[in-house]
Amino acid sequence: MSESNVSEGLGSRLAEFLGFDLKTKPAFCMITFVDDDVQKFRYEGAHTVEGVVKFVDDVLEGRV
Repeated sequence: MSESNVSEGLGSRLAEFLGFDLKTKPAFCMITFVDDDVQKFRYEGAHTVEGVVKFVDDVLEGRV
């Protein structure tokens, strides 16, 4: 897990790479690496423990 300040420096470059709108905070995503491919998954649901846990499980199980 990583947290980043997306308003300046490397954090802003990371936000751009992930496709985040800097006006929309907080935001949550997962990145997976398969061979040389980077896959990005952005969480769009309610920021609840249950919602985030389901999202993480779905990404890890390949359902997203």
